[in-house]
Amino acid sequence: MCGHHISSSARGRESVKLLINTKVFFCGIWIDMTSIMKIHFVASPSDSAQLALERLSQKYGNAPLQNADFVVCLGGDGFMLEALHKVLDSRTAIYGMNYGTVGFLMNAANEVDLLRRLENAQPSVLHPLHMTATTSTGIVRSALAF
Repeated sequence: MCGHHISSSARGRESVKLLINTKVFFCGIWIDMTSIMKIHFVASPSDSAQLALERLSQKYGNAPLQNADFVVCLGGDGFMLEALHKVLDSRTAIYGMNYGTVGFLMNAANEVDLLRRLENAQPSVLHPLHMTATTSTGIVRSALAF
C-alpha cells in the first residue's frame, strides 16, 4: 500500500479534481476514475435523447440513482422538471443536456469531455415555492410549484 490516498475531503480543489479526471496516476498505476465517479443518466423518449443515453451509458456506465454522485438529464425543459421532482429528496446534483426543443434550463448537448463539464458546472440552488390548497370538498393538498 502506498502512502497516497484519494479524498474528497476539504483539502481543497486538487482533491476534488483527482476524483473527476478520467484517469489519474495513483501508486504507480493509471486508474480510470469513471469507475469511481457514479453518474445516473435519464433520457426523454425522443430518439436523439435515447441514442445519447446509449452512447453515454456505454462510455461512463449508468449507476443506480440511489448510488449516483450526479444525475445527467438528457431531454428538454419539461423532462428536466420531471427529473428534478424525482431527485429532489436525494439532493443529488442534476446536470441537464438539451435534447429537446427550447432548452432554457439545459446545457448544450455536447457529449465531449462530460466529466470535465460536470467538474466545471456552476451550481444553481433551487428554492421552489410550496403550495397548499384546500379543495371545494375540504381536502388539503400540498405540492411544489415547478
